[in-house]
Amino acid sequence: MTEPSAPAPLHWKLVVDTADPHAQADFWGAALHYLVEDHSPLIERLLSAGAVPPELVVESHGRHAWRDATGVRHPQDPYQEETGVGLGRRLLFQRVPEPKT
Repeated sequence: MTEPSAPAPLHWKLVVDTADPHAQADFWGAALHYLVEDHSPLIERLLSAGAVPPELVVESHGRHAWRDATGVRHPQDPYQEETGVGLGRRLLFQRVPEPKT
């Protein structure tokens, strides 16, 4: 008789085009009880190495964040500590120039 296996982890990502990614992340994070991803360790490493220009970065929640993209993740799902990227259920918000309704 075989042992019942644990359910497979749920991995999905939904990308949302928006004019204001940080406002959308704050709204949907609060609505879904998700966490806003903290990409600041990665951003700080890339800034200090000169790999990205400071114009690509803003401050959000008292830490460095990408100007044109952010995400929220389920609080119980795994994530990469060195990048802040969620490895399970995620919503990603990216700035686009065209207006949205």
